Amino acid sequence: MLMNGTTSSAATAATSHIKRQRVDATLLLLSEDRRLRPEKRILSKLLYTAGRTLIRSQNTTQRKNRPTLYTRYRGSEFPLKDENDRELKKWRRLSVWMKAQVAALCLAEGRFVQIRMHLHDELRMDVDDERMKVYIRDRLARCLRNTFSEVPWFYFVIEDRASQGISHVRPHVHGAIKIPRVPVPVLRDGRPTARFRRLIKKEGIAEAEYFAGRMLIGKALRQSTGNDGRRDGVVNGLNQLNNVWKRKPYRALFNDEWVSYALKNMNQVSPSLPDNRLSMSLGLNQEAQRLWDLIRRGEDALGAWA
Repeated sequence: MLMNGTTSSAATAATSHIKRQRVDATLLLLSEDRRLRPEKRILSKLLYTAGRTLIRSQNTTQRKNRPTLYTRYRGSEFPLKDENDRELKKWRRLSVWMKAQVAALCLAEGRFVQIRMHLHDELRMDVDDERMKVYIRDRLARCLRNTFSEVPWFYFVIEDRASQGISHVRPHVHGAIKIPRVPVPVLRDGRPTARFRRLIKKEGIAEAEYFAGRMLIGKALRQSTGNDGRRDGVVNGLNQLNNVWKRKPYRALFNDEWVSYALKNMNQVSPSLPDNRLSMSLGLNQEAQRLWDLIRRGEDALGAWA
């Protein structure tokens, strides 16, 4: 009983509108793994440098054959040094967290969506958890290639725990994927469909073509996870309608917190998932390595670019 005679259940009802504190995924990871702290300081320095360059608008000229972060963010600040004024570590020595952060910066140069996906449970029951990361990566790459003739950049992280890292849940992935710009759908007479005519009139052809690309991304995500409508909507009492989720980035430029959220359970022991929970498309992995080489070596990296 409370002092005014109300019951504890009433008190619970009175506080039911209080929102639960959101997980600070970066802080959680730093507290679990001290080795990430120097990388976090480097990332903060990199984002500060990039933001300052954007504000100053020093680098507005588009240059050909330059990697991500060159034309918009680079300025004259590279190579960056660590806090002891030493050269940064080579790519192979970075943590998966830092590799994913660099990949996210590559994606942020263009258009992308954040994703969360579960395999349809009819499909999941035929796949061992040990090979699920590779299975999802290969299916996603194949469906994207069939849709776009090439694989748009993507990364994802697989986990089998809830947001707080305590309870086990179905294995699922969080990540991001690039949105290609593709032709809008047309009628037999060659005109865009009514929906896209309205969009072109309101937003312009570029926005319409990116929207068409986003629609095709959604289709490929559903196909790759078995959620394209050809299987039951409920399996063993679990609704499958929300197995695929995508949305615009939470922030327009730097989405380092989304990367940390995707990797929030990377230090949790899993009975079946691999230790390395990160998966990245080949193209994005190559571009992220080139970007990191530019960050750590500056102009000396230019000669190595094909």
